[in-house]
Amino acid sequence: MVGCGENIMYNFNTYTDKHTSRYETIITLYRSFFNRTSIPNDYITLCARHTDDMGQLSVGSELYQLIEHGFLCAEQFYGVDMDEETIELNSHLSMGNWVCGDVHSYLTNNIHRLSPSVINLDTVLYSKRKASNLLSDTLLLLTDETDGECLVALNVMVNNSYETHTVSSELITKEDNDFIKELEKNYSYECAISEGKWQMHNECYLYSSTDRTVMCTYVFYRNK
Repeated sequence: MVGCGENIMYNFNTYTDKHTSRYETIITLYRSFFNRTSIPNDYITLCARHTDDMGQLSVGSELYQLIEHGFLCAEQFYGVDMDEETIELNSHLSMGNWVCGDVHSYLTNNIHRLSPSVINLDTVLYSKRKASNLLSDTLLLLTDETDGECLVALNVMVNNSYETHTVSSELITKEDNDFIKELEKNYSYECAISEGKWQMHNECYLYSSTDRTVMCTYVFYRNK
């Protein structure tokens, strides 16, 4: 089961590093890979809370940012979260589509009516195995059920914020290597790469999600 983890503890809309990472890893890379300024189809994401204290769309939210940059229209946006309160608050907005549940289950059950241009697996997973399984299963599902251009971004925690306070270059290298090793031994990933023509962007993107946590974003893409 994959949701957004402890999203109630933090207001992710206030973290400017997260805004920058989303711009660099999703908006900029999508435009570069596919020579488009906006997506033609659906955007599916682990969404967290999108409303401000007045119940309006938060200026720092993912949907606000994507609309502001002309990357999509609100009806293309599908926000998924395991937390019922988060989805209830988001559903009060007059824009976007909001789903309470597990993202992979939602994709599996609805893939025939969805046409993903972007899937943003914005997790707070620290387990490299769980993150590898989520990514691999998503890529294989897309390989089996869809075709055409698509970008998949995955966020993974570099450090356990409850144990590590100093994130060294050695730790970053180790965590990156550990994640790649998990991917390479995952059968679903192997099938997706060989059959689906997925490519991995040659750089992972590091940013601070909260004052205690460093995240790494991996980006995969498939052309027509």
